[in-house]
Amino acid sequence: MVWTRRWAAAIGGLAMTTGVAACAGSGDATESDLGSSGDSQMLSSGPASGLLAGYDPDEVAAYNDAVAALNRNLRVGLAVYHEGLATPAAYRALSSVYAGDELADEWENLRNMDAANGYLDGSASVVWTKPIRILVSDEGGTVDLRACIDRSQMQAYTHDGGAIGNDDAFKRAAFTVTVDLGEGDTWRVSGGEESGTC
Repeated sequence: MVWTRRWAAAIGGLAMTTGVAACAGSGDATESDLGSSGDSQMLSSGPASGLLAGYDPDEVAAYNDAVAALNRNLRVGLAVYHEGLATPAAYRALSSVYAGDELADEWENLRNMDAANGYLDGSASVVWTKPIRILVSDEGGTVDLRACIDRSQMQAYTHDGGAIGNDDAFKRAAFTVTVDLGEGDTWRVSGGEESGTC
């Protein structure tokens, strides 16, 4: 199925949590409604890692905010794709963590998943993140980063109880992710591509 192959559709497989509550089928959904259990296994971005050497304090803060936004994105994505239903609440949840074309792609993928009667289940973890580019200005910011995600514990199912076989979609992989600071001073994922193995 198409929705199990694209990065955007497999975002639920990128989730770092093991026990995230599913998005409600109707009504308003917020991040707190979706749950936030689980611990991050992110590579430290502190001075000891050396990854942020050469960046100024504003850029380091932007990177840390972008990584936190990616983590929130993954929690929300797992909850939405675990439910597998293209509801107004699911759209609101996705729009809280995605921007631009990425939001449109996510919504289309969720609609395809819903039409196929599918959902994602399992757990995943972030193995590490690394900055690629950090841009900060008075008007906003953009952070491009690489993230290694272990999705090997994810599986796609139908609501009728059958597993959908596509083991290649749920593996450990590297992703190039763009996180933008947008309206409401909220960091949201605006782009993402699988970029190899890790």
